[in-house]
Amino acid sequence: MSYVLGFMLILPYICLYYKLKEMTLYIAIFFLISFLVFEVLFYRQEKMTVGQSFFRDNYQSDAKPKWLHLLGLVALMVVGFVLVFLLSPICIVSRLRPEKKRQVKFELDFYRALECSNELKDQFLQQSASEMKYFESVTNELYTPDEDEVIYVDRTNNQAFRAHLQEHENDLKTFIRHTSLHFTDLKPFCDQTVGRQQEVYNYYAPYANTAVDWQADQLQDEFLATLIGSENVNTLTSGFLHWNKHFNKYAFFELKPEDEFSFAIQIKWYFTYTDNNDSKPRFRLVKREDLPYDERSDFSMDDDIKNIVDELKEKIAKLQDSGVSDYFIRELVNKETPNAYKISHLKVTKNYDIVLTDYNNMLIEMTPLAKTVFLFFLKHPEGILLKEISNYKPEIVKIYNRITGRTDADKIEKTIDDLVNPMKNRLNENCTRVREAFIAKFEESLAKNYYIHGPWREPKKIDLPRDLVIWEDN
Repeated sequence: MSYVLGFMLILPYICLYYKLKEMTLYIAIFFLISFLVFEVLFYRQEKMTVGQSFFRDNYQSDAKPKWLHLLGLVALMVVGFVLVFLLSPICIVSRLRPEKKRQVKFELDFYRALECSNELKDQFLQQSASEMKYFESVTNELYTPDEDEVIYVDRTNNQAFRAHLQEHENDLKTFIRHTSLHFTDLKPFCDQTVGRQQEVYNYYAPYANTAVDWQADQLQDEFLATLIGSENVNTLTSGFLHWNKHFNKYAFFELKPEDEFSFAIQIKWYFTYTDNNDSKPRFRLVKREDLPYDERSDFSMDDDIKNIVDELKEKIAKLQDSGVSDYFIRELVNKETPNAYKISHLKVTKNYDIVLTDYNNMLIEMTPLAKTVFLFFLKHPEGILLKEISNYKPEIVKIYNRITGRTDADKIEKTIDDLVNPMKNRLNENCTRVREAFIAKFEESLAKNYYIHGPWREPKKIDLPRDLVIWEDN
């Protein structure tokens, strides 16, 4: 009995040691049932043996120890059940918990948990500060350098550091996520941009009909030239570039050889030194009027709209990795087609298709209800207060009927009632769908001319000049 009980107690450790975590519960239950069956059979056998002794032997002289024997068997069964039922889960948890803690600690604290003496830290920071290179920004007044942007520049093909980045990619992302910084690895970014160069170019310049032929190395140098000037690009080697707000200059930190400071130590203290998170307010009370334009809209955000916006961000993220890269692509496109920036005419066909004629007859696709909302606002250049949208229900019904060709009046009535009901979010949702339809086709500075927006408590409207709108005879 003791061997069986002992095996049951070490069973979870055996299972978990061989990484059979998914099977552990099933194995433990199987052995638990088997053990209880064994206990019952053993008890019945012992009971039968003792019962026979009661009738065959002298009952008066042997009854007391035999009854104690029976009680001992019952106690053994109860104790065995309790031990297996309680201790097995405890064993599983005790084996899982330290492993989970070790895993979390590794994921969260790989760089922060690095042991580094204060002397080594001070030596690194002093040396880094003394050897930092500074460059004046050559960007125009339309671009404000992002002090939280850290760019890894690799113009010397530093394979050793590249291997470190690949090995600890997730650790670095986790480490940076706990700071205010965002990180752009310039070489992969340029490689990805070249891999999708025509798609990227068409997204930022739908007005152009140009075939591009970019090269990754050339793209990296052009990217850097837009920030620090072409004359300074050749002075960069392998290291980190960021905007130093104290000097109002770009600062370049050149990576040290690994035998001098390990790459992990350099990353840890460079990003810790660069992080401005501690100097930033965590919370701030502001007037709604002081919020950025898009954040003080009357469009409230329920779960459905948040899902739409998340989808939208995911699409844009395929073309934009960060603010500085977005600016760079705009500059690159402008260099390819100088002075070509153009807002397209918008044509509404007889079939209510939406076509941008100056963007290679680009077709903008929307759901019927979103298209109804778009065409309604397009017919009202003066804008509409959202709280007054119900006053325009007959006009909206008429547009919706023409687009869909539906004749079921009751269903149409219910659909439009939901749309203009201020207690529901259908109008907000479809305004967001309109924005998604345009911004999925081309970049924000162009798309904002076509979708519905407006400041808080003011009429919402489409900014597109109406002399650019063409209505076919419908």
